[in-house]
Amino acid sequence: QRGQRGSGAGQVPTNIDQYLMQIVYTNPLEHKQGIKLVHKLMDEHKDDTPKYNRDMETLGYMYYDLLMDYARAAYWLQKSAQAGISIDKIKIARCYYELGSKSAAQDILNGLGAENTSNNRDVIKLWATIGDLDKALEMAKSYSGSSEGRGGFNRGANNSQLEKDMLTAEIYRQAGMYDHAISNYQKVADAQPANQNSQRRQGRGSEGMNLQIQAKANVEALKLFKALDLSKIPDGSYKGSGRGHEGNLTLEVTIKSGRIESVKITQQRETPNRFALAEQVTRKIVSKQGFEGVDAVTGATETSDAIINAVAQALASAVN
Repeated sequence: QRGQRGSGAGQVPTNIDQYLMQIVYTNPLEHKQGIKLVHKLMDEHKDDTPKYNRDMETLGYMYYDLLMDYARAAYWLQKSAQAGISIDKIKIARCYYELGSKSAAQDILNGLGAENTSNNRDVIKLWATIGDLDKALEMAKSYSGSSEGRGGFNRGANNSQLEKDMLTAEIYRQAGMYDHAISNYQKVADAQPANQNSQRRQGRGSEGMNLQIQAKANVEALKLFKALDLSKIPDGSYKGSGRGHEGNLTLEVTIKSGRIESVKITQQRETPNRFALAEQVTRKIVSKQGFEGVDAVTGATETSDAIINAVAQALASAVN
């Protein structure tokens, strides 16, 4: 996927991949212009089949990632599949669901096969998104995470359980069942991470410790949000902050007539791709007017949680 390639932020783009990654993906004002650019590249590459097909694939992911334009994303991703490109079928399923065809989304997920779904966070979360909460929770029970934790640390059985509890909490939060979400986040916050002492001696934080910090922040955010009544928040803009993958991010939430009018990230240190993926969460919060139905983006879970927590903090500051 072209939008996920290229070097890190701060370097001058030297090719189209890096330009899309560093300039377009990281700047909402450039999203539509970036898509126009790829359309233009398709015109130029119409006689070069490999490049033309790659442009189609890039276009599909850009419509999905940057604009949440599920109709155009589905169109171009399907065209890419017809051209023989291996596409992300989970994103196609999400497109169909968002376009009103739950049955088509279910058919795609059911057709993936157990070997591709039993331990896949994206699949589990999408089952919850499309309304099959029981199936998502049942799949979460057998979730074991990746073979290594963040930072390359080997994970013990306890850390595997922490990831399972985090995923379960995320599913409940997405469903608007905040008490259940808090309960599962609290399990993580109160647990003893595997290999904690040895990793402390090495001067590095373990995955379990990171999950605990994240879980504690999520608990506080949900408690804040549960106590809020948007209709009672005065019009204005309110600031909040949350802990992302690379450091704190800050944002500004604007309230007008008892509704969340906008969520704008004002400062962040995330990698371009992680930030671009997680930024979807700001639009979902505005669309859903809260956290129900808002799922943390896989590949940017910590950043997504940071945004959710910062919004809760900002709204709470409006009434304290």
